[in-house]
Amino acid sequence: MSRLRVAWWGGASTRLVMGPFDVLFDPVFRDAFVLGSADVTRAGPMPSVDVDGIGLVALTCARTDHYDPDLAARVGAGVPLLVPEGAGECLEACGHERVNELAWGQSTRYEAPGAALTITAVAAKSGNGNDNGYFLSLDDAADRPATVYVTGDALFTDDVRLVQRDLGYANLLIPYLGAESAADGSGGSAGADDAMQFVYRMQPNAIVPVHHHTFSHYKETLDTFVNTLARTIYDRRLHVLAEGEAYERE
Repeated sequence: MSRLRVAWWGGASTRLVMGPFDVLFDPVFRDAFVLGSADVTRAGPMPSVDVDGIGLVALTCARTDHYDPDLAARVGAGVPLLVPEGAGECLEACGHERVNELAWGQSTRYEAPGAALTITAVAAKSGNGNDNGYFLSLDDAADRPATVYVTGDALFTDDVRLVQRDLGYANLLIPYLGAESAADGSGGSAGADDAMQFVYRMQPNAIVPVHHHTFSHYKETLDTFVNTLARTIYDRRLHVLAEGEAYERE
């Protein structure tokens, strides 16, 4: 069994397996939705989605491009839901039985035989508001913890420097890209320039970008990031997934 496995289903919908822990981030299993006042459509067919075995769902925000209203029925109302501070009440109203709010800097710990997973909420600031990113650390029989940083819709700010200072480097970086525009015209998610700052700061061994090209509100293609990264020492650490594909490593 791989120690780390990332499956991407388009948009921000990402399934991350760390040892015995199976976490689903920001699931949206729809071809179209309304975001604010804008109609958003999927660029291609949705891949086959398998949610069997999901043990935890984590949302970086509760906007419609990060949360599917049918989620409780799809994964089971009893699957724990990890959300930003202030989002719990509205999500309980959607049928979730176990909603845990995490403010920036707060952590929660999950245990399994021979392993423990610590998830810390970190700042994800953009024109869309103040969301959560998540820093995950797996402690198991390996010599060192495995660490993953899921950025959420974050632009690069001084808060990201604090993530690295306080929590360490990320073995795996999952940046949300697409250069989405916020309602006021400012940046709603990272483009290539912000994403490169995440890379330089976190120095990951592997980079798996998500939140790009799938939906009509993304403004920047992944090529911009790929071409920028190709001029650095990190180019061989990039793993570009098609929708429905997975990356895994020991």
